[in-house]
Order: sequence, then structure tokens, then C-alpha cells
Amino acid sequence: MLVLAMLSQIAEDKQNVIFAMEEAETAIPPYAQKRIVHELRKLSSQSIFTSHSPYVLEEFSLAETVILSRSSTGQLTQASIVLPDSVKHKRYRQEFRTRFCEGLLSRRVLIAEGATEAASFPVVARRLAELNPDKYDSLEALGICTIDAGTETQIADLAGLYRSLGKRTFGACDKQSITSKAAIEAQVEHLFMHDEKGFEGLVLKNTTQAALERFADVLSWPPHLLVKYPNPKAKAVAAIGEYFAWSKGNWGVADFLAQCSEAEIPQWLRESCAKLKALCDPPLVAAEDLPTTAKKLPDDVAALLG
Repeated sequence: MLVLAMLSQIAEDKQNVIFAMEEAETAIPPYAQKRIVHELRKLSSQSIFTSHSPYVLEEFSLAETVILSRSSTGQLTQASIVLPDSVKHKRYRQEFRTRFCEGLLSRRVLIAEGATEAASFPVVARRLAELNPDKYDSLEALGICTIDAGTETQIADLAGLYRSLGKRTFGACDKQSITSKAAIEAQVEHLFMHDEKGFEGLVLKNTTQAALERFADVLSWPPHLLVKYPNPKAKAVAAIGEYFAWSKGNWGVADFLAQCSEAEIPQWLRESCAKLKALCDPPLVAAEDLPTTAKKLPDDVAALLG
């Protein structure tokens, strides 16, 4: 705020002032971030911000926003945001914090079919990483953010949006028609598609009875299900299936997966998480496996290093 006061004083003495501020959100609460943006835009002829804050980003229109990214070789590129026809500007503004912002700020994006998949994938990846860190990594460690597409028809369009911004895109969905599958695969680097009609069915059919009964013991059952299942553990598959349907989009399946052992987590999820790690964090190549030309340092570099 002291810097802002100083810049304001400078602006009063000059007609044309350009303000540039990096990471305006550092150690600043959201309301103050917005105030800084408004004050600087009011005081200056032009203002330039770099930011990872949704509260800063949402103060600028699409035309005023540029996505910067750097490749593995160090090349810096920029891209403008062009919404697909299925994403109206009103929806983009309304869902900016919950659906779009994190994807704009990430290097890799997993587009999940619905809220259940979007909540469950990060949880199960984190759980597997805790149980077997040599084989799995959390999505956060892999730099992957998970976006809820809302429906399978939106996966391709959202993947195309993030792909156009230079992001690595992945998709996760239930079984699709040949046409829908092809449309999604055209926009993603890899599609994770299981053979069930619903994510809840995939989990129920591919876990163990012990995991279901353990979850039934610790679950705070909603009253209407307790009336139907006075002893939920006795009919764990049916009772938990209805609980999953009742809690759809509200972390019911994610909570179940968080208490599973590796063997109790469905194989498709284990394979998907292992594949994501292989795609995003490939194993290092041993020096003896490198081409001979890659082992030899340039003469000037070798001389510099002694």
C-alpha cells in the first residue's frame, strides 16, 4: 500500500503514466487486491499486471487478458482466450473462480465429465501416492488441475479451449459413443474412459466388500437411508450405492476412495493414475543409455567447468 501511495503521488505530477505490477496479490487479502487494481487503473494511462489470483484476473475482460507460458526449452509464448461456442461469456464470468481460472493458470488440465469425477480423481491420486509413492504421484505434484466439464458433451470444447492456450490436456469420462469418443480424443493428449455408464457403478463393481463394510461403519448416514437400511452394513452394496446417488457431486465417492487401500481402489483408477504419472513425470534416462553425442559436453562448456 505504501508503494501504491508513492505511485499515486507520481501520477499526480505526470499526465501519461504506465503502471506495471507483478503478483499484486502477494500477502494481500482479496478485497485489497481488487482495490489496488481499481486504483491503479484509475490513476494510470495504462496498467499491466501479472497475477495468479482469480480476484485480480476477473477484474479484466477477455480482450485484456493474455496467458503467458514457457516451454521446456525456455521459449516464452502468449495466447489470447477465445471461448468455444458452447461456453457463453455469461457462463465464463459466473464460473470463472470455480471452473476456469485454475485451468488458465496451470500447465496441465484434466477435464472430468462431472463433479463426482472432478472431486474423486485428485483424492484417489493423493491416496495412491501416500500408499505407493514409487508408482503414483498426486495430481498437484504433477502440476495437473482438474476441471469439472459439467457433462460429457462439454469435455471436447473445454479441452480445445485449454489446448489452444498451450496447456497439456487430458480427459476422463464414462463410456462414450464412437463419435463422442473421437471428438474428445481429437482435443486431448490422452483420454481415460472406463466401460461403465457411471463413475459410481465403476467404484461399486470394482472394490472389495471389506472396503464397503468399513465405509458403512464410519459413515454418518442420512436419516432417509437409515429408515430404508436400518443395518447398512448388512446390505453394503445397495446402501452405499444409494448413498453415492444421494451425495452425487458432494464428495461421497471421493470420501470412500480416500479410505481404501491400494488393492481396494478400482484397477481402472490405479492404471489411470499410473499413466498420468508416466505422461507427466517420465523416468530419468540413465547416462549409459544416452546417445554418445549427448554425453560429451561442448568444448567451451567443458573448459568453463574445468
